[in-house]
Amino acid sequence: MSDTQDKPRKFTALLSEEAKAALDRMSSSQRFSAGEMILDEEDTSTSVYLVKEGKARAILYSEDGKMVSFRDIGVGEIFGELAAIDGQPRSASISAVDDLTVGVLTHDQFAKLIETAPDFTWALLRHLASQARTMTERIFEFSTMVVRRRLVHELLRLADASDRNEGAAIITPALTGLDLAVRISTHREAVSRVLSQWDKQGIIVREGGQLLLTDIARLRQSAEN
Repeated sequence: MSDTQDKPRKFTALLSEEAKAALDRMSSSQRFSAGEMILDEEDTSTSVYLVKEGKARAILYSEDGKMVSFRDIGVGEIFGELAAIDGQPRSASISAVDDLTVGVLTHDQFAKLIETAPDFTWALLRHLASQARTMTERIFEFSTMVVRRRLVHELLRLADASDRNEGAAIITPALTGLDLAVRISTHREAVSRVLSQWDKQGIIVREGGQLLLTDIARLRQSAEN
């Protein structure tokens, strides 16, 4: 992942003004409070959601109750599209990270946009392709990498989605050791040890509600040590 790589474009950024207007006109707004569950895994509903304000998180639970978080969904992004496409139960639970406003499309409204708005369809295809690539990367990381390297890759993904400037990045809000552990399928103590080392080296700094990645090149290099 190059430091000069362009940020992934949000779903709505790929749409024409006409398609955005149609999406806004057809969807109904709904609000959720921070921590509230929006969708449950195995739910059979087929609505599609567009985040307008706040952030949502896709999570799964193991048989012993361990939570694994694998995707944060910000403003301009969609979720729930898989069930709307194939009619199968929800593949993950979705919760509100903070107070959240979403636009909700019924299955029929979603299908109509696919049929009548080509740029909406292409945006959806690019979104699905991006998700497939990310899942492939994560499966490879979980299968082959130690905690330090998995953590580097996760922080780099977060950096790509955040404010970056000349090899540094600001991640807001700052994730806790537990948050990061859930994202890379490990335990909090292992993540805290690595974060503590990087903090001493000045590679990362917690400041207020932000996590500063002060030197992305050194962060990437530290995964090889």
